[in-house]
Amino acid sequence: IRKHIDKFKNEGAGFIVVKNWIEYGSFNTMPPRKFVGLRSEMDVVIAKYKSQGKDWTIIRDELNLGISTNLETEEVYYVKIDGNDSRFNYDIPNGNEVGAIIGEWVPGGYTKNGTTESVLIGSEIINHNKSVIQLLNNFNGKWEKIR
Repeated sequence: IRKHIDKFKNEGAGFIVVKNWIEYGSFNTMPPRKFVGLRSEMDVVIAKYKSQGKDWTIIRDELNLGISTNLETEEVYYVKIDGNDSRFNYDIPNGNEVGAIIGEWVPGGYTKNGTTESVLIGSEIINHNKSVIQLLNNFNGKWEKIR
Protein backbone atom coordinates (compact mmCIF):
# COMPACT_ATOMS: atom_id res chain seq x y z
CA ILE A 1 0.00 0.00 0.00
CA ARG A 2 2.80 2.40 0.90
CA LYS A 3 4.54 1.81 -2.46
CA HIS A 4 1.28 2.45 -4.29
CA ILE A 5 0.68 5.72 -2.43
CA ASP A 6 4.32 6.75 -2.86
CA LYS A 7 3.86 6.61 -6.66
CA PHE A 8 1.29 9.39 -6.33
CA LYS A 9 3.38 11.39 -3.89
CA ASN A 10 6.34 11.24 -6.26
CA GLU A 11 4.57 11.65 -9.59
CA GLY A 12 1.27 13.35 -8.92
CA ALA A 13 -2.20 12.61 -10.15
CA GLY A 14 -4.76 13.60 -12.72
CA PHE A 15 -8.51 13.51 -13.05
CA ILE A 16 -11.22 14.59 -15.43
CA VAL A 17 -13.88 17.15 -14.66
CA VAL A 18 -17.20 17.13 -16.47
CA LYS A 19 -18.72 20.60 -16.29
CA ASN A 20 -22.34 19.46 -15.91
CA TRP A 21 -21.38 16.98 -13.19
CA ILE A 22 -19.98 19.92 -11.18
CA GLU A 23 -22.65 22.48 -11.96
CA TYR A 24 -25.62 20.12 -11.52
CA GLY A 25 -24.07 17.72 -9.01
CA SER A 26 -24.78 17.13 -5.35
CA PHE A 27 -21.65 18.77 -3.94
CA ASN A 28 -20.46 22.35 -3.44
CA THR A 29 -16.98 20.92 -2.90
CA MET A 30 -15.03 18.13 -4.48
CA PRO A 31 -16.35 14.90 -3.01
CA PRO A 32 -14.47 13.29 -0.15
CA ARG A 33 -12.01 10.67 -1.36
CA LYS A 34 -12.06 11.91 -4.97
CA PHE A 35 -10.80 9.33 -7.47
CA VAL A 36 -7.59 10.23 -9.28
CA GLY A 37 -5.30 8.38 -11.65
CA LEU A 38 -1.51 8.25 -11.64
CA ARG A 39 -0.36 11.29 -13.60
CA SER A 40 1.76 9.46 -16.20
CA GLU A 41 -1.03 6.99 -16.91
CA MET A 42 -3.69 9.69 -17.09
CA ASP A 43 -1.45 11.58 -19.53
CA VAL A 44 -1.42 8.44 -21.71
CA VAL A 45 -5.23 8.15 -21.59
CA ILE A 46 -5.61 11.82 -22.58
CA ALA A 47 -3.01 11.47 -25.37
CA LYS A 48 -4.84 8.40 -26.71
CA TYR A 49 -8.12 10.34 -26.64
CA LYS A 50 -6.55 13.24 -28.56
CA SER A 51 -4.75 11.02 -31.11
CA GLN A 52 -7.92 9.11 -31.93
CA GLY A 53 -10.01 12.07 -33.00
CA LYS A 54 -11.15 13.08 -29.52
CA ASP A 55 -13.38 10.04 -29.27
CA TRP A 56 -15.01 10.56 -25.86
CA THR A 57 -15.64 6.81 -25.44
CA ILE A 58 -11.89 6.39 -24.87
CA ILE A 59 -12.12 8.45 -21.67
CA ARG A 60 -15.28 6.65 -20.57
CA ASP A 61 -13.90 3.19 -21.23
CA GLU A 62 -10.29 3.69 -20.11
CA LEU A 63 -11.43 5.19 -16.80
CA ASN A 64 -14.37 2.80 -16.37
CA LEU A 65 -16.97 5.53 -16.01
CA GLY A 66 -19.78 3.13 -16.90
CA ILE A 67 -21.32 2.18 -20.23
CA SER A 68 -24.27 4.52 -19.67
CA THR A 69 -21.96 7.57 -19.37
CA ASN A 70 -22.29 9.77 -22.44
CA LEU A 71 -19.74 12.57 -22.81
CA GLU A 72 -20.66 13.43 -26.41
CA THR A 73 -22.09 16.86 -25.62
CA GLU A 74 -20.18 17.46 -22.37
CA GLU A 75 -17.51 20.04 -21.62
CA VAL A 76 -14.59 18.08 -20.16
CA TYR A 77 -11.37 19.21 -18.48
CA TYR A 78 -8.21 17.38 -17.47
CA VAL A 79 -6.74 18.50 -14.12
CA LYS A 80 -3.23 17.69 -12.91
CA ILE A 81 -2.12 17.63 -9.27
CA ASP A 82 1.49 17.79 -8.17
CA GLY A 83 2.49 14.94 -5.90
CA ASN A 84 3.73 17.36 -3.27
CA ASP A 85 0.54 19.46 -3.17
CA SER A 86 0.28 19.99 0.59
CA ARG A 87 -3.52 20.13 0.46
CA PHE A 88 -3.83 16.44 -0.28
CA ASN A 89 -2.76 12.97 0.73
CA TYR A 90 -3.49 9.74 -1.13
CA ASP A 91 -5.13 6.48 -0.14
CA ILE A 92 -6.23 3.21 -1.71
CA PRO A 93 -9.88 3.33 -2.85
CA ASN A 94 -12.23 1.14 -0.81
CA GLY A 95 -15.29 1.14 -3.08
CA ASN A 96 -17.40 3.36 -0.83
CA GLU A 97 -16.37 6.56 -2.65
CA VAL A 98 -18.73 8.74 -4.64
CA GLY A 99 -18.24 7.54 -8.20
CA ALA A 100 -17.48 3.92 -7.35
CA ILE A 101 -19.76 2.43 -10.00
CA ILE A 102 -21.19 -1.01 -9.29
CA GLY A 103 -19.75 -3.42 -11.82
CA GLU A 104 -16.95 -0.99 -12.76
CA TRP A 105 -15.04 -0.41 -9.52
CA VAL A 106 -12.62 -3.16 -8.50
CA PRO A 107 -10.44 -3.40 -5.37
CA GLY A 108 -6.68 -3.07 -5.42
CA GLY A 109 -5.91 0.49 -6.56
CA TYR A 110 -6.39 -0.04 -10.30
CA THR A 111 -9.32 0.49 -12.66
CA LYS A 112 -10.68 -2.55 -14.50
CA ASN A 113 -8.61 -1.37 -17.48
CA GLY A 114 -5.46 -1.24 -15.35
CA THR A 115 -5.00 2.50 -14.74
CA THR A 116 -3.36 3.03 -11.36
CA GLU A 117 -5.82 4.88 -9.15
CA SER A 118 -5.96 6.45 -5.75
CA VAL A 119 -8.25 8.74 -3.83
CA LEU A 120 -7.46 12.23 -2.61
CA ILE A 121 -7.63 12.69 1.12
CA GLY A 122 -8.59 16.31 1.74
CA SER A 123 -10.38 16.80 -1.58
CA GLU A 124 -13.48 18.15 0.16
CA ILE A 125 -11.57 21.32 1.12
CA ILE A 126 -11.81 22.42 -2.53
CA ASN A 127 -14.96 24.52 -2.57
CA HIS A 128 -16.33 25.19 -6.05
CA ASN A 129 -19.92 26.24 -5.27
CA LYS A 130 -21.04 24.31 -8.37
CA SER A 131 -18.88 26.40 -10.69
CA VAL A 132 -16.40 24.57 -12.91
CA ILE A 133 -14.32 27.76 -13.26
CA GLN A 134 -14.11 28.11 -9.48
CA LEU A 135 -13.01 24.47 -9.24
CA LEU A 136 -10.34 24.89 -11.92
CA ASN A 137 -9.03 28.06 -10.28
CA ASN A 138 -7.93 25.87 -7.35
CA PHE A 139 -5.37 24.14 -9.58
CA ASN A 140 -3.16 27.08 -10.65
CA GLY A 141 -3.50 26.62 -14.39
CA LYS A 142 -2.63 22.93 -14.26
CA TRP A 143 -5.65 21.99 -16.29
CA GLU A 144 -6.79 21.97 -19.88
CA LYS A 145 -10.12 21.83 -21.63
CA ILE A 146 -10.09 18.61 -23.65
CA ARG A 147 -13.68 18.60 -24.93
